[in-house]
Amino acid sequence: MFIVFNWVFLFESYENTSISVATAVHHTQPFHVVLLGALLFRERLTAAKVGWIAVAFAGLVLVSGVTPETSPAAAPT
Repeated sequence: MFIVFNWVFLFESYENTSISVATAVHHTQPFHVVLLGALLFRERLTAAKVGWIAVAFAGLVLVSGVTPETSPAAAPT
């Protein structure tokens, strides 16, 4: 049942934002699964799991094209 909601929400998000943003947000699911597993089912978060989650998150940030913004006050004149 939840897989149906997963796809419905994904395709609905395409109408409300760009496909790239919707897909990047969609690919944060593994992070939610690991965190919910730790909270609800008391699964152990080993150092290896945390490390690989950090690597995956860094990859997601790189793929999404997120760049640091400078405030107008800090911009060179």
